[in-house]
Amino acid sequence: MPANYCPNCGSPVQDGAQQFCPKCGHQLSSAAPEAQVSGAGSAVQARTRGNNRIALIVLGVLGLVLALVAAGALVWVIQDDGDSPADSTASVVVLEPTAVEVPNPFTESVADNERA
Repeated sequence: MPANYCPNCGSPVQDGAQQFCPKCGHQLSSAAPEAQVSGAGSAVQARTRGNNRIALIVLGVLGLVLALVAAGALVWVIQDDGDSPADSTASVVVLEPTAVEVPNPFTESVADNERA
């Protein structure tokens, strides 16, 4: 009998003689021989599983980075540093008139201006 391979771990199993894989214990289906993978197919399947795992890790890391950037942007927008013109309160300055003595040029004599 030709040897087939376990679809779970890829170890060789005898066709129809075993119900479970001797290495990993995966249930083998004798009714569906097309579900069993040949030696070359199991290597491709293992590579595909590895590529899927790498893709999931990359997506997880990218998701984490995106979440951190979004959280940082949210904190930056929400923080109250008081420098924003929208945050400041308007203050009104009231100027009161004061008495200032201004010399009158028509009452002073020319002689007083020359002395000074």
